[in-house]
Amino acid sequence: MVFAIILLLLLLKLPFLSGDLPTLLPEMEWLVLGEKMGHGNTLYTEIWTSVAPLSAFIYWVVNLFMGQEQFAYELTAYLFIIFQAIYLSIIVNRREIFLERNYVVGAVYVLLANLSFDLGKLSPALMGTTFLIIAYNSFAKQIGNREGVRDDVFEVGLFVGISTLFHPPFVAFLPWIILAMLLFTGASFRQILLIVLGFILPLFIVGIYFYFVSDFEAFRYNVLESSIRFTQLSIGKLFEIFYTFTIPFLVSLVGYFFLITNNRYNGGQGRMHQIAFLGVIFGGIAYILSPYKIPMQLYGMLPFMAIFIAGFFLHLKGTYLPEVAFILLLSITIFIQYQGVKPLFGSGFNHLNEVRLSNEMPPDIVRGKKMLIIGERIDEYKHGKQVTAYLNWNLSKRDLAEPNDYESVVNIFDNFRKEPPEVIIDKKGVIPTIFKRIPELAKDYKKSEIKGIYLKK
Repeated sequence: MVFAIILLLLLLKLPFLSGDLPTLLPEMEWLVLGEKMGHGNTLYTEIWTSVAPLSAFIYWVVNLFMGQEQFAYELTAYLFIIFQAIYLSIIVNRREIFLERNYVVGAVYVLLANLSFDLGKLSPALMGTTFLIIAYNSFAKQIGNREGVRDDVFEVGLFVGISTLFHPPFVAFLPWIILAMLLFTGASFRQILLIVLGFILPLFIVGIYFYFVSDFEAFRYNVLESSIRFTQLSIGKLFEIFYTFTIPFLVSLVGYFFLITNNRYNGGQGRMHQIAFLGVIFGGIAYILSPYKIPMQLYGMLPFMAIFIAGFFLHLKGTYLPEVAFILLLSITIFIQYQGVKPLFGSGFNHLNEVRLSNEMPPDIVRGKKMLIIGERIDEYKHGKQVTAYLNWNLSKRDLAEPNDYESVVNIFDNFRKEPPEVIIDKKGVIPTIFKRIPELAKDYKKSEIKGIYLKK
């Protein structure tokens, strides 16, 4: 079973193992973040980023052992996907979610994780989903317990809390737990409170760490206030989701219908199917809360969709029809993935154009230099080294966009003195105001012939 899942993933990923997948803007931030932490920069004080602490830790570990290579991050993502697919299969069999033991759900999960090329990136949503799957297993254990819900329901909240420390929008799964417990179990108020306390515990421990060891205010500003954003969902982004997930979503709906209308399932199995259905809904809510509205942010719903799609194949009537349907879904997955990366027909989907790094080479005066980019587009970091704490523009603009505040002036001056950039790429037109406010910095830089680029004298 394990070998088959790994083989299927390699089949889907083999054409892209040479590093041909486009680099994305959030991915560039993760690469820079891992590198800066590897050089000893302190998270949230010397690196301004909204990446949650546990995800940042993984990026640091990957950089420590494999360097700042896109392939290293993608390889780590493949390992996460393999583990999740295998563990989901184990849960389905151990908790008897289907009528018979099978490993279809693991294979389906691998397919879903390859619908869009960004799903193969080492995203916080991918890593956090690991603990959502573990939480679902804890749910199943409680429902399968003949004595009813026990006090170890605490661990369900704990695992969702850990997933939130990877991907803060997964806070949406806390009401998922509470609602499912109220609807499908005899959980008491005390046990609901235990779930909430379990959710709070890992957040409290991390908060205590930053309060006593690092800087809690920096953690609060970088993560607690900035990780969840209700950004506008454009028509283009809706189309990306539409042509990527429509067919799997429809198949999962049919699979859910097959499961709830089959009289052979007992009450406990039926409740697990309904809890998974709620998981799909709250996974959609987590997507709405995510800063980037791209397919990778839908990871929270993929394990639950995989259960329903597996149910579709297992209950599909007809000789060889399930096998043919699986091959068809596999073909659709490969087609969608290729159309997003290397179009087989026409111009492809123009997939994720808004967040793809540009393939254009920056000017010679920029390449290989220590640089600061001011703006959302950080494409040039691929060809240089990021310096100063100002990595994420949405966080950095508190200082850089409004340098009239005394604290901002001090922060800017300290950052430039500690890690002076050799090149400043100003995409927001704020440098003239900064230099006017801080003449001591202005005398160290000169305008280049290219608009918006300043060079150190």
